[in-house]
Amino acid sequence: WSPKSCNTALVSEGFVAMMAELLELRRMFKNRKLPPEELEALRTKRLRAVIRNAYDHVPYYRSLFKSAGISPDDIRTPADLRHGPRSTKEEMRAAGPEKTVADWARPGSLFSIETSGSTGKPFTVYRTDVELRTIGLLHVATLITFGQRPWDRLALIGPNWPLTPRLYHRVGLNRSKSIPLFTPVDEQIRQLKEFQPTVLLIYPSALRALIHNLGYPLRNLIRPRILITAAE
Repeated sequence: WSPKSCNTALVSEGFVAMMAELLELRRMFKNRKLPPEELEALRTKRLRAVIRNAYDHVPYYRSLFKSAGISPDDIRTPADLRHGPRSTKEEMRAAGPEKTVADWARPGSLFSIETSGSTGKPFTVYRTDVELRTIGLLHVATLITFGQRPWDRLALIGPNWPLTPRLYHRVGLNRSKSIPLFTPVDEQIRQLKEFQPTVLLIYPSALRALIHNLGYPLRNLIRPRILITAAE
């Protein structure tokens, strides 16, 4: 063993992970080009899989379905969701992760992600590493659709999204900076001025607070090509 061999292994592992992500991203974009009927069939197939998984492996949802007198087979299309059982965040909080997390998931392997709580109390969601990767790639696909380019600098002001370093970051591509929503506005301004994002993804309340505290046009601080508001 040597530091050099260790670094080589890490680079190789990073390259393999990056290639896997690029292939998954390619598949996502390929699915977008499917004819409407094929895309609808794929969406329906995956919806049924989610419903079946929830019923078979999540005690909380199985109890909900039984209390409503329906089975997973009753939810066959997105339109059927209106007949499904209703649930609230408070009810899910009260049930706890032992009843709301699938029984096949290993608790120690899950990542707990909190919503920002900007519209109320933060809500904790538990994800597997595969889910986090898929969600991250969906975000990337969305940003590409909006017009983000590999050499853009992306700043996010919202939940404290974990930004995992990737191999392409080392060569200056897809540079990103996450600024937690409740960071003092003066500190947000300082970080934005230093980072100079070309793409800004920000919660509406954070954008309002930022502009209010600036006291001058946003363009005098940063000049993003793309401004995206999300959530809330």
